Amino acid sequence: MGAGLAAINFIRHLPKEIELVWVLNEGYQKSNSYLAKGGVAVSFPGDVESHIEDTLVAGASACDEQLVREVIGASEQVFTSMKKSGILFDEEALQEGGHSQARIQHVSDQTGKFVIEHLWQEVLKRRNTRLLFNYCASDILCENNAFKGLQLSHRITGEQMLVYGSALVLATGGVGNLYSMNTNAITVNGSALGMAIRAGLKTKNLEFVQFHPTKLYSPYNSSQVLVTEAFRGAGAVLVSESGYAFMDDIHPLASLAPRDIVALGMFNQMKKDGVLHVYLDYSALSDDEFQTKFPYLFQQARRSTWHKNKRMPVAPAAHYLCGGLKVNANCKTSMLGVYAIGEVACTGLHGANRLASNSLLELFYFSEKLAKNISDDIQVIEEKDTILESLSPVSQLDLAKYEKQMQCIMWQNFGIVRTSSGMHAGLSKLQELEFQLCMLAEASIPYRRLFNSLQAAICIAKSAYNRKQSLGCHVVKQDNVCAL
Repeated sequence: MGAGLAAINFIRHLPKEIELVWVLNEGYQKSNSYLAKGGVAVSFPGDVESHIEDTLVAGASACDEQLVREVIGASEQVFTSMKKSGILFDEEALQEGGHSQARIQHVSDQTGKFVIEHLWQEVLKRRNTRLLFNYCASDILCENNAFKGLQLSHRITGEQMLVYGSALVLATGGVGNLYSMNTNAITVNGSALGMAIRAGLKTKNLEFVQFHPTKLYSPYNSSQVLVTEAFRGAGAVLVSESGYAFMDDIHPLASLAPRDIVALGMFNQMKKDGVLHVYLDYSALSDDEFQTKFPYLFQQARRSTWHKNKRMPVAPAAHYLCGGLKVNANCKTSMLGVYAIGEVACTGLHGANRLASNSLLELFYFSEKLAKNISDDIQVIEEKDTILESLSPVSQLDLAKYEKQMQCIMWQNFGIVRTSSGMHAGLSKLQELEFQLCMLAEASIPYRRLFNSLQAAICIAKSAYNRKQSLGCHVVKQDNVCAL
C-alpha cells in the first residue's frame, strides 16, 4: 500500500518472480514524496561522524544510535544508486536546519517531484504486478496475529473485496491532515495507521509530530507551499514584524537550528507580537540567485505583494510523524507478515525530532533492504479474492464537520506547545467524537476513512498525554512561560 517513494523504491528492487498486488488510493502526485522540496542527506568520507552527531543531537538523544550509524554509513551508497538510476542531482550540496555541513543532495527545489516522476514509469513496467488503483483499505485481515489479507473498497464505485496475501508492506505515509495547519498532501490523513492500530499492531513515539517552521503563510490557510530549509541555508533569515532576527538569541545556529527549536521560537515570537506569522527576510539573496537555486519558490514569490520587500510570511505547520508503527531493523512490525517503510514506520532513526532530509535517506535505504530480503518470508497461498456488497462511495452525513473538529482539537491541544490539562481535555474531546461517530455507524467509504483517521489521532493524543516532560518536538508547557 502506498504511492510515494517508499513504495516505488520497494517495488523497483522487489524480485521480479514475486507476485505483487499494489494498492493505490490515488496517484503519486497526491503523496508527500511528490511535495518534498529539500533532498537527501548524504555524508561522504570525513563527514559521516558529523552527520551521525547532527542526527543524534536533533533527535534529542532518543534515536537508536546503532541504527543511525547503519543508515548514515550507507548514505553514500544510497546516493550512488540513485544517480545510477539516472536521477540528475544538482552539483552543489545545500545546508538545512540542524546540519553542521552542506550535505543535502537535491534536484532544484523540487527534489521529490523530479525523483518520483523519474522512477514512476520504471515501476509501472514491472511484471507480475496487479495494480489496484482508486482502492482504499479499511481493515487488515489477520488470524493469530498473522496477516491474511486486506478489505478494500473502490473509492468511486464502492465495490468491496477481500484480497489475500502472505505479506503486507505498508508505505502509506504520515498523519499531517489530522491537523488543521499542515504541509502534507490531502491524502495523508493517518487512516492506514489507524487501521493498523485497530488490527493490533504496536506503535512507538507517536507523540513526536514534527512541525515544519516555514510553511508559506496565507489567509484562510489556502497555501500548501512549503519553504525548504535550504532557503535559510542560502541566507534567508527569520525576523519578527519589526525586522528583528529573534532566532539569534535562541540558538547558536540561529535560523538554521533544528526544526523543533525553530518552530518553538517562532511560536513564542508570534504569541509575543500577537500575530499569525513571522517573516523570512531574503534581502541577502539577489533575484538571480533566488531564481537559479529555488525556481519553484521564486515563481510563488514573483506573484506576491511581499516580494518587493523581500520578506516572505511564514508560519509553522504539522509536517512529519517521527514515530509510527514499531518496526525492527528489518522493517517487521509486531504482526507476522506485516512490514512498514517510510513515514508510517518508526525505525529509531529520527528519535524525538527528525533531522532535515534524513527521511528520504531512510526510506530509500529501508525500502531496498526490505525488497531484497522479503522473499525469505513469502509463502504460497491459494485463497482467491472475495467480492463483497458495495459500500456507498459518498457519505450522506456531514463528515466534514467531524473532521474539522478533529483537526482543530489536534492543532489546539496537541500542537507545537502542549499542556497536561490541554492534552487531557483534547483526548476527552477526541473520545467523545469517536463515540458520536460510532453512533452514526454509516456504511460509506468516507465514514470508514474518517473513523480510521480518528483512531490514529486518539493514539497520538494518548502517547502525548502519557509523556509528561518535554522531549524534542514534544513540548510540554509547565507554567505561563514557555522557556526555550
